[in-house]
Amino acid sequence: MFELTIPSPTENQLRQNSSQFFSKWNFPNCVGAIDGKHIRIKAPKRSGSLYFNYKEYYSIVLIAVVDADCKFTAVDIGSYGREGDAGIHLKSQIGKIIKNNTFNIPAPKEIPGTNTVVPHVIVGDEAFALHENFIKPYPRQQSVHDPSKAVYNYRLSRARRTTENTFGILCGYFRLFFLPIATTPETTDKLITCACILYNILRGAKVLAPGQKHFDDALPLPTENLIPITEHNVRAKMNHTQIREIFKNYFNGPGAVEWQHKFEVKFPNSSVPRRETVYRLIKKFEKHGSVVDAPRSGRPRTAATNENMMYVASGVANYFLTRGQIQNTNPPTHLKLIFTPKFECQG
Repeated sequence: MFELTIPSPTENQLRQNSSQFFSKWNFPNCVGAIDGKHIRIKAPKRSGSLYFNYKEYYSIVLIAVVDADCKFTAVDIGSYGREGDAGIHLKSQIGKIIKNNTFNIPAPKEIPGTNTVVPHVIVGDEAFALHENFIKPYPRQQSVHDPSKAVYNYRLSRARRTTENTFGILCGYFRLFFLPIATTPETTDKLITCACILYNILRGAKVLAPGQKHFDDALPLPTENLIPITEHNVRAKMNHTQIREIFKNYFNGPGAVEWQHKFEVKFPNSSVPRRETVYRLIKKFEKHGSVVDAPRSGRPRTAATNENMMYVASGVANYFLTRGQIQNTNPPTHLKLIFTPKFECQG
C-alpha cells in the first residue's frame, strides 16, 4: 500500500512537480520542498536520551518532501529525537538517495526566460545544508541589509511553505498529533506512516480537513507537539552558493513579479518573520484572541516625565515645602526654562 500511495518518485513525476511549483508558486526548477518535524511521544522504556530532543521532551523525527499541491512525495520516519540537527536530512534515507543521485531528479535545465542552466532543486529552511540539489534562505543578518537577498528569501519561503501547510493539514485530519503518542517507537513509526498514506489518499480525493473551508486553506500546527528541527549553519561549497546566487539574480531580474516588493515596502528594515515567531503569535492569538501584549504589572514608567522633573526642580528651589504642597501648586514659570535645549546648551 505504501508503494502504491507514496511510490518512489520517477523523473517524469518530479518534472511535473517542477512545472507545478513554477505555475503555482513562481519558483522554477523546483521539484519539491523538504522539512522535518519532531513528533512528540511518551518516553520509551530503557531508551535513555536517544529520543530526548533540544526542546527537552521525547520525539521521533519525520522528514518529508512534498509537492506543490501539499502531497507527500517521499517521507523518512523514525530518526531519534536527539538527532534533530542540520545534518539529519543527509543522514536520513531521503538525504542519502538524493546525495547519491538516485532520487531521479531531472537533469539541469534553463531557467524560463533565460539561457542560464541550473540543477533542479528541493527548497528547505535554515535547518538544511546547501547542496547541489538543496537550497535554503540567506541568513537573516544578510537579508535585512540586502534587498535582493530579502526578495530571494521571500520567494523561497512561498514555495517552502507547502511543507508547513502539509503538516498542518495532516494534523487536521488526524488529531493524534495534538497529544504525545503513547506507543512503542516501532508502533509509532507505523502510525505515522499510515497517517501519511491516508493523508495522500484524502488529498487525492479532495476531502477537506476539519477546519478547512477551501481545499488549499492552511491549518495551524500543534506547536507543543510538532516542532521544527534545529537551525544550524553548515559551510557550503562554492558551487552550491553560486546556484543560490543564480536564483537570487533571477528573482531580482527576469523572474521578478510585481507583488514581491510589497513586503519590502511595508517592512523596509525587516526580513520574513522567523517560523518560531509565527508559531508564538498563533499560540498567543488562540489563547487570548489577540497578539497585542497585555498590560504589564508593576509601576508604570512615568517617573521621568517633564511634569515630574519640574516638580523636583520646584522642590529644590523651595526646599521648605512638602511634597503635597508642591503637587498642589504649579511650578514657577521660570523653572520650566531649565528643561529647554537652549538652557541646557548654555549650562
